Amino acid sequence: KTIFDSRTPVFKKTAKVQEHLYQSFIGWVVETEQDLPESDSFRLMDFDIEQNGFTQFMYVLPFSKNKALIEVTRFGNEPIETTGAEALLQGYANKNYGEFKIVSHEVGCIPMSNFEIERNNDSGIFPIGANGGQIKPSTGYAFKNMYEQSLVLADCIENDMLSLQTLSQKNKAKPKRFAFYDSILLTILGSRPEKGKSIFLALCQKNETKMVLKFLDEKTTIWEEVLLFSRLPLVPFLS
Repeated sequence: KTIFDSRTPVFKKTAKVQEHLYQSFIGWVVETEQDLPESDSFRLMDFDIEQNGFTQFMYVLPFSKNKALIEVTRFGNEPIETTGAEALLQGYANKNYGEFKIVSHEVGCIPMSNFEIERNNDSGIFPIGANGGQIKPSTGYAFKNMYEQSLVLADCIENDMLSLQTLSQKNKAKPKRFAFYDSILLTILGSRPEKGKSIFLALCQKNETKMVLKFLDEKTTIWEEVLLFSRLPLVPFLS
């Protein structure tokens, strides 16, 4: 009688100003002959690669001293192509790790969109994950939102209170200003992708990591956001 629907979302197109980009990524799990330079921490966004007219970066997730996932990620109107991505991966691995072998591959694409999602009004169908609107449009981040949504679902099930109305009441409404911030950044990434690198570098290098993550979780105060924004390149946002 109950369906949890995590299929790819279907987006509505309206007359509003909207942006629909892709966060596309291609990655290798590699094993290196020498120890990784950083095996106890991950790189969230390493922009030390060619941008090729987009906003793109490397993500590095170590599993051990000589095994890691390295992944090239693109924010843009077009998904990244295999040939270009693998050239970037090869160059990055050669530069940072020396001799290595590829253990496995990963390919994916996440929508970065401020379009409204089509909803099924059947009371027994509960949209979750991407289909439940848990992806942050401007970054593609979703895990923390999905985790918190799962806690709410579990609580509703345990207390025999599972309904769309109850879920709506229990889900904390996020301030609308974050949707506005997302729309501005999506517009910049869509129309002026060459600005993405400088924006994300400024966000991460000029602010404490804890504050950046708090902002991405949409839990900052207005005054904290003013301080964050004051450290970003203003011209793209003002225009």
